[in-house]
Amino acid sequence: MKTKICIEDIKIKKDDHTTIFYRDQGFQIIGNSTMGCGIDYVKSIVHHGLKNREAPLPYKEGEVSREEIDNEKKEYLKAIFDYKEIEEPAAAILSPTESGEFDIIINENVTAIVNSHNGQRLFMSILVFVDSNLNKKTLLKLFKATIDAKNAALWDMG
Repeated sequence: MKTKICIEDIKIKKDDHTTIFYRDQGFQIIGNSTMGCGIDYVKSIVHHGLKNREAPLPYKEGEVSREEIDNEKKEYLKAIFDYKEIEEPAAAILSPTESGEFDIIINENVTAIVNSHNGQRLFMSILVFVDSNLNKKTLLKLFKATIDAKNAALWDMG
């Protein structure tokens, strides 16, 4: 990914399947990612694509419990963290598509990175980087606005 993120000191590492965003100061986050949910502080944000897979794990709905699937996803991500020497704590997203298919919208203080895959299971992830210190209430409002926009886009896409 060749882009300038609105946060000056952010660093990006990318290979065929993984994009890692990190900075010395870390990030305050809010989200519902595969790992690193809620309001938290992390050193790294990881977007890992699963090329040639329709879902992060090879299960059909109902074959395994949601808890077992979540635990396996976290174990899978932990192995990626170790292999790629990712500094923790980290927030991570598993995507059913290659991580390189990002659309990037940027202005002076905000960068939005959208990854979508319209396969058998529609998938969309949105990373929003803000170059400002936000209190938790404002961060929550931004999260809600992002989820509302994502839901509207998914609705329009069917």
